[in-house]
Amino acid sequence: MSLLFDAFKFLKGDSTGKVSEEKKLQRLDICKKCPYKITTVNFEICDFCGCVVEEKTKYKDEKCPINKW
Repeated sequence: MSLLFDAFKFLKGDSTGKVSEEKKLQRLDICKKCPYKITTVNFEICDFCGCVVEEKTKYKDEKCPINKW
């Protein structure tokens, strides 16, 4: 999934700079407590924006659509 997400961001022209592991884990912790998080068999999805939470939380140019991080 990560390679596909990276490729999509590259094709869109977005920066693929990633945050530190610590920052990613902080973001994930916030998302795991969010009422919009949906857990599927393979990954967690944000019901508000539709993102794959694990992927979105690791990029510098991404942000929470409801301003939690």
